[in-house]
Amino acid sequence: MHTFSGVGLKKTAIFTVGNDWKIIWKCDINSFEGGQYNVIISVVGSDGMPVDAIAINTICKTGNTGNSTEEHHGGTAYLDVNSEGAWTVTVQELK
Repeated sequence: MHTFSGVGLKKTAIFTVGNDWKIIWKCDINSFEGGQYNVIISVVGSDGMPVDAIAINTICKTGNTGNSTEEHHGGTAYLDVNSEGAWTVTVQELK
């Protein structure tokens, strides 16, 4: 399991996963003055090629401060996070 956090735009460290894993995301509506903001997460292969260009595309707001999505492609990759506020992302392999 790998957990990354930040505020705003960030590329995570490269990690290795099997064929079945999920991205669990959380956000903090209090971290952005407007009270809601974008959370867009792309999965990018370690070679820089997009694997899942828009794995997550949501608005962080009251009632929507976390969720998850499953991914079904293994290898080495990183997450490219595009957000105006604070976020935490966990990569969890499924057994």
